[in-house]
Amino acid sequence: PREVGVDAGDDLARAVARRAPSDEPVALLLSGGLDSSAILHHARQLPGPAPLTFTVALDDDPADESALASRVAGVFKVEHELVRVSHARLVDAVRALTEAMGQPLPSAAAAVQYLLYRHIGERARVVLSGDGGDEVLGGRGMERIAQRIRAVRVLDRLPGPVRELTRALARRAGRRNLAASAAHFGRDRGIGGSRVFHSAERVAILRDPAMVRPGIRRTVLEPLYQEVDSDAINAILYVWQRGWLPEDSLARSDRAAARAGVEVRYPLLDRELVRFTSGLPGDAKVVSRGPRVITKWPLREAMIDRLPRPLLERPKRSMPNPLDHWLRNPGREFLRAGVDALCGDETGLFTPAEVRRLAEEHLAGRANHGLQLWTLILFQIWKDALCD
Repeated sequence: PREVGVDAGDDLARAVARRAPSDEPVALLLSGGLDSSAILHHARQLPGPAPLTFTVALDDDPADESALASRVAGVFKVEHELVRVSHARLVDAVRALTEAMGQPLPSAAAAVQYLLYRHIGERARVVLSGDGGDEVLGGRGMERIAQRIRAVRVLDRLPGPVRELTRALARRAGRRNLAASAAHFGRDRGIGGSRVFHSAERVAILRDPAMVRPGIRRTVLEPLYQEVDSDAINAILYVWQRGWLPEDSLARSDRAAARAGVEVRYPLLDRELVRFTSGLPGDAKVVSRGPRVITKWPLREAMIDRLPRPLLERPKRSMPNPLDHWLRNPGREFLRAGVDALCGDETGLFTPAEVRRLAEEHLAGRANHGLQLWTLILFQIWKDALCD
């Protein structure tokens, strides 16, 4: 209903006002997506200097969407700057930020953020970020998950014996989505956090099979799912808020910002806004309209008449992986050096032949092992820094 959008919009307006300094410029990370555009709208209404907006992109990124962010900045008539990251600066930043974090980087995106924050620090002290919007409002990935839950609900309406037989056949055929229950879909499918290596892949990559620990994902996630009693979509969002956000998104953003000397604030994680959205059923955030699934419904409703409709209705695109592409092209030597370090470490955890297989398949374009390779290399960079 429209009232949900009004309430969400009011909460977000207050959240932005609480976080934007009144006597100095505030910077805003602008992606061109719904979250950052909504934050920009409310920041633009505040007295004081107009917000400064920034977008970051890698050199030669084939999925560069910075033009969309520039278009949004134009709609709101604010100053906008595109910060391009060169290949050499990215490599240096990975090593510098690893030392600053004192642990392996959650992802190489942290290094890109660090370079962006360093640039912003020359213009502003406080940065507003849209991090948390997907986890609070039901964004990226939820369209596909909601469609799978909808299919399982159809199965739940079958007579008991037919339903159980269908689930047994689905398990036998490896159709784990259909074998899951609709009410506990996230728990049954192990949704929450990142999934870098599956069990069989861990067996192959680890030198010591005793370290594989089958079922570790369920062991970690089960307590989080037990903390919440809600519908399947809200349960998944809760686990992402308790797991993924503090372990990845916020960890890398906060550490990178601290190293660069700026402070990042997150309006979409405002307590009042989170309390309001947590009280909504999952199907009020991820809404079915016939065959379509619309994510972040409260925020979309709040931004009607505030954003041009093509931007408001722009479908959520899959996250581009420019860093995976980077490893194949300008980052080839970085990748090879990282693989050599992993394979040459006699005290290492990983099987050299498997590491080299992942790298060669990735370089040849036969598969995308970017996430796995970045995880291994970032771990090795941290280990080497620890031993220096």
